[in-house]
Amino acid sequence: MEKVAIKSCQTYAPETLDHALRNGLNAIDFNLLPHKKVLIKPNLMSQNNPQQHSITHCDFPDPS
Repeated sequence: MEKVAIKSCQTYAPETLDHALRNGLNAIDFNLLPHKKVLIKPNLMSQNNPQQHSITHCDFPDPS
């Protein structure tokens, strides 16, 4: 069975994003292995009209 975690962030502050991502990964029992990289594809949407474009904030994801 596929698992999904949905977490809310009030800001794009790196500490806030890191906390939300780690909580989300823990919620789906995903274990980060030392010295391994994981690509997370965010699907960030908001309730906008067609004239307002919904895009992923440039600070997320941070490749560091």
